Amino acid sequence: MTSHALQLMTAAWRGRQTVRRAAKESYITAFAKITGNADQACSRQAYADVRPLRAVWRCFTLFRRPGQEPIFLAAALLAHGRKAELILGREAVPAGRDAGYHMWVTVDGQTASTGLPVDELFTPIASLPATPQDGARVRRQSDGTDPQCH
Repeated sequence: MTSHALQLMTAAWRGRQTVRRAAKESYITAFAKITGNADQACSRQAYADVRPLRAVWRCFTLFRRPGQEPIFLAAALLAHGRKAELILGREAVPAGRDAGYHMWVTVDGQTASTGLPVDELFTPIASLPATPQDGARVRRQSDGTDPQCH
């Protein structure tokens, strides 16, 4: 238990570094520099890691901006060895207004960062890949299909 908590704190620190680096560089470059601990695959459910990481972000990050939390969560989960993916989606059909955008994190194909029904409300338009080996490329979706890392 203690070693897992220490690994999560290390991953949280690397996630914060990624958010800071992304403000100076680009998100794609910042995500490409993340290396996870693939040798020690975590046997816990992703939600068990998301909750403490989110608490660390909210308690220890001053001057946080909206939209940075999903970036932090994806980076920290990648650093922890998870197959996390950051997805940007556009509202499918807004009622009488401009469409909004939302970012969320998926782990092994399951939405892990929000309780919103993102599959129903948003059309994925870009993603940052599940693993650093995927090359950190963004694939834009024009046909509304699910983003695939390649």
